[in-house]
Parts: sequence; structure tokens; C-alpha cells
Amino acid sequence: MPADHPLAASPQVFLRELSREPMILLDLPHSREYFLGILAGAGLQPEIRHRSLNYETVRAFVAHGHGFSILNQRPKHDLSYDGERVVALPIADSVPALPVVLAAMRSVRATARARAVSDIAAQVVADALNPEPLRA
Repeated sequence: MPADHPLAASPQVFLRELSREPMILLDLPHSREYFLGILAGAGLQPEIRHRSLNYETVRAFVAHGHGFSILNQRPKHDLSYDGERVVALPIADSVPALPVVLAAMRSVRATARARAVSDIAAQVVADALNPEPLRA
């Protein structure tokens, strides 16, 4: 959401709240189908105002108030490349998760580095699926 959007102060957003909002679509193979599928699953047919193949271009369109977007990663900062603020809100609806896949060729023996990356990736996914509660 753009920072000045009325929903930007909400702790989360239901997809039905976006039904009258124009969408900025990250128009990449698989991502496009995933995002549009999320909306279709909620019974929504978005008005796509802009499409881009670039993640940061989508964020800039959103930051400048051209519409909302659904993205599958959250940056560590809330500024677009041109310095405008965007607000990332969790989707309150139940939506399908993206599969996470780590592939390797059977015929190639994994190096110690490759095994370390695989172990870390597995731990990151496990932590994301089973987050520890925050302690006050």
C-alpha cells in the first residue's frame, strides 16, 4: 500500500478490502499466476492498472499511489528506490503458500558449501513455518 492509503495503518488487510482498488501486477511467470490465483480464490477480479517485470518498479508505482500490489517477499526497508514510502501488510485471508524447492543433480557430489547452504535454507524455512513467540 502507499503510505498515505487509509488501509496502511491497519495491522493486516482482507483481500475483499482491495476489491475496488487498482492493482499493480508483478508480471513474471508463475508469480503472475500465483498472485491472480490468490485474488480469484477470494472471488476478486482485479483491475490491473500497471504491469511490470521488475519488483522495484512495482513498489515505486505503489508508493506513488497508483494501486496496491501483492508481492512474495518483504524488503527490510519501507522505501522505494526513489525514496517514497510503501507499507507492507500481511494478508488476513488464508492464502496458498508458495512452494520452496532446493534442487541438486544426483550425479554431482555436493560440496561442503552447497551442503551448508542447503542446511541453512532448510533451517530458514523451518523457522518461518514454526516461528518462536515474541517475548516481551
